[in-house]
Amino acid sequence: MSKILLSIYLVCLSLAVHGQVDSDIYHKNSLLIALSAGGTYPIGKFAKFEIDSSEYTENIAGAALTGFNVRLNTDYFLNQDFGIAFCFQHSKINSKNPTSGELFYDPRPWSQGLGGGSKQVSYNYNTGDWKISELTTGIVAKASAEYVDFYCRVNGGLIIVVSPKTELVESKYIWQMGQPNEYYTKTSVQPSAQSYSFCGSVQADARFSLNARKKIFLLVSIEYLTSHCVLHAVRNSVYSSGSQSEYKFSFSKNVNTFGINAGIAWRI
Repeated sequence: MSKILLSIYLVCLSLAVHGQVDSDIYHKNSLLIALSAGGTYPIGKFAKFEIDSSEYTENIAGAALTGFNVRLNTDYFLNQDFGIAFCFQHSKINSKNPTSGELFYDPRPWSQGLGGGSKQVSYNYNTGDWKISELTTGIVAKASAEYVDFYCRVNGGLIIVVSPKTELVESKYIWQMGQPNEYYTKTSVQPSAQSYSFCGSVQADARFSLNARKKIFLLVSIEYLTSHCVLHAVRNSVYSSGSQSEYKFSFSKNVNTFGINAGIAWRI
């Protein structure tokens, strides 16, 4: 789906370039294109492992860590200071492979009133990357200083969030009257899940001209992205006894990220 969003973006870009009127300064119909890349940093619950909190959920996909993004911006100025902004961005955010048993727990306590329960002994956990693709549009404003131009964008649009495939192998035992009486292994696999929703973002750039005609620029950029996504997932479990189970569920994510990029821009 990220390829479809990129294709839509490129079609809009080609239409804008076709109708472009060249100018040596920022006048009406000035078009700027920027390509940048950098780090993506998850914020809030997106950076936390859900199962280690009091809000126990069925989702076992890992928490997001620092990742990488590539962004393509197009700013079509209607006058010297304001214009229409278009943005396509794809992010690959590393998932958290926990190294401590504290990140998993059996929600049932060690001791129960009836004198029985289960206890996790050990586990092996593997997960992949969160993937985020966004296609947004909005408004852009520009302010100029002697050697640098500043840009601010407020955008909204479509976001696609893909959770990582995750595998959890747990070794447990069942106990009664304070004594273990059965050991078993449970292997759970949660395939990737995909969500389509709306998002909003705020971007700020500083661009430094590399020539007198202000056609090529070096840039640094920051972005804050926010979205609320609902993912419909399934978890397949296989027990050492040979029995199997499938559980379908939904979970939500507040996908909030902060990005810092560097790149190059040019004016057509």
